Amino acid sequence: MLRLNGVYYGGNIAAEIPIAGVDAADVDVHSTAVGLTAFWRPSWGTISERWGYAMSATLPFLRVHVEGDVQVPALGTTVHAEDTEYGLGDTVLFPVMLNYHANDDFNVNMRLGVYAPTGDYEEGRLANTGKNYWTLEPILGLMYLGQKNGREVSLFFGADFNTENHATEYRSGTQLHIDGTVAQHFPVGTALLGLGVTGYWYQQAANDSGSGATIVGEPWPQPRRRPGLRAETLERGPTARCQSEFAAISASTARSSSMNAPTAGDGVRSRRSSRE
Repeated sequence: MLRLNGVYYGGNIAAEIPIAGVDAADVDVHSTAVGLTAFWRPSWGTISERWGYAMSATLPFLRVHVEGDVQVPALGTTVHAEDTEYGLGDTVLFPVMLNYHANDDFNVNMRLGVYAPTGDYEEGRLANTGKNYWTLEPILGLMYLGQKNGREVSLFFGADFNTENHATEYRSGTQLHIDGTVAQHFPVGTALLGLGVTGYWYQQAANDSGSGATIVGEPWPQPRRRPGLRAETLERGPTARCQSEFAAISASTARSSSMNAPTAGDGVRSRRSSRE
């Protein structure tokens, strides 16, 4: 099955943070992503009456706009800069997707995601469509979809484990996150239309690290160690989904209600809903 996903994200970071090897403050981020997901369940994917196996891959295409006040150590000052980039983002692979079918209304899903650094990245550039490092993401999903009432309540709990960005010698700390959706589904012809709200909570559990965490202090050019950065954010917004037997289309938009350095390290990696 193929699915087309659309996601818009917008947010502001007042604090000074590192982005792709430069330090910026009062940063505005706007990201629009369209991702094509291929979902495959092999003929042997029905392991038992209740257990099933599948896999998926997503190719995202992004427009990322970032602007903020950037430090220029050579001049001993800051300048306002902005950048916009378009292109392929980091490919999302789910080689392992196990589903436990508890009953007709409730499923438990366990999966392992891999973010591959296929997006474009350039050190010193504010906007990048890729992160330039790998991420492993185990996820546990609890999904209720009433077959009679059409109501959906789903929660996905995940953790992100990141490798080092060798261009900046920076490693983002381990991150914990929860995705939640509440929606009502309606039959439309042979398809199913879902309308609702989605939310996303994100908390970094470990400090960023690496020699890239050393930044220029005051007065220049005396270096200092950056205090341990830990990102956190809470997002919410509307979501819509239309699914038939062979394909699905979904769209959502999110705005941060609170944020502390969510792009700390190297920029924005577009997230997708964990639902399949």
